[in-house]
Amino acid sequence: MMAPLERSPGVNEARRMAQPAIDFLGAMVRRAHWPIGVLFAAYLVSGVTAVKADEVAIVMRFGRIVGDSPGDRIHGPGLLWALPRPIDEVVRVQVEKVHEVEITDLWGVETLDTAGAAAGRTMSPVEGGYCLTGDRNILQLSLLARYRVQDPVAFVLQQHAPHTLLKDAVQTEVVRAAGRQPIDDVMSEERNLLGQTVRNAAQARLDMVGSGLELIAVEIVDFGVPAAVNPAFLEVSTAFIEARQIVLEALRYRAGELPKAESERDQMLASAKIYAADLLADARGDATAFEALAFEYQRSPRVILERLFFEGIERVFANAGQRRFVQPPVGQRYEDFRITISPPR
Repeated sequence: MMAPLERSPGVNEARRMAQPAIDFLGAMVRRAHWPIGVLFAAYLVSGVTAVKADEVAIVMRFGRIVGDSPGDRIHGPGLLWALPRPIDEVVRVQVEKVHEVEITDLWGVETLDTAGAAAGRTMSPVEGGYCLTGDRNILQLSLLARYRVQDPVAFVLQQHAPHTLLKDAVQTEVVRAAGRQPIDDVMSEERNLLGQTVRNAAQARLDMVGSGLELIAVEIVDFGVPAAVNPAFLEVSTAFIEARQIVLEALRYRAGELPKAESERDQMLASAKIYAADLLADARGDATAFEALAFEYQRSPRVILERLFFEGIERVFANAGQRRFVQPPVGQRYEDFRITISPPR
């Protein structure tokens, strides 16, 4: 048999020094066992957590979620018992509450000159936020985002600063969306559409990182241009409004004058058609009469010539005011003889 190992002098010395403390603890346990039991029971009871009606709870054991399925991991309202700290940690998540986050990083900060004059205001691109619109105008926005927790497990595991994550996602999409639109659309009634566009794009970004957040709405609380360029912007806006008003007045004048012009045109066309019909009827009558006369002339040329002669004489003398009958000359020949016809007065 082997001889028992002898303890080293250092071990014996340490045991000798710790022996009084060990004896004291043993005596305390033998004499105060019931207070220790009470303390142990109180320690176990400290693991009881009251989960409110608008909350769910998740138990973290040494940093890992307890439970294999989603139903085991998420605990509803009521009393929940878990092992006391530092073994278990109960994380309560408000799933019914709508949280609000103010986003003012894109809002401006005015810088005054040394005299503090209003005319010396400038925009500090370092201290004040801004974004550029599609037509290269500077726009400053103050936003309000509303969200709630959709997935408690992802909310607990994937991120630790939900407000910061939400602000970054919304600001990124606001800058992206504003850069695609002119400033007039952003500052008009279409800004509500801009908020909806930003909400959808930011929600897609939050889902991509598995944040567990549901972005309910993004509202534009305040907006405008920097104070340094506000006078010039107002002048441009006023000129645009005046130009638009002139265009509207021109459209109203056109709307009033166009029916009148169309009515006059229709009347002129109708008169022209009537005049053309009358001319055509007269021309057709003359043509028919001439064709009949030509037909008769081919049958009896002498008779037609005499009739035309007498009818011409009758028309001429019918318009004469005075008539004088001249005796025919001797030999039935006229030399240097003229007949003058004066129309009636």
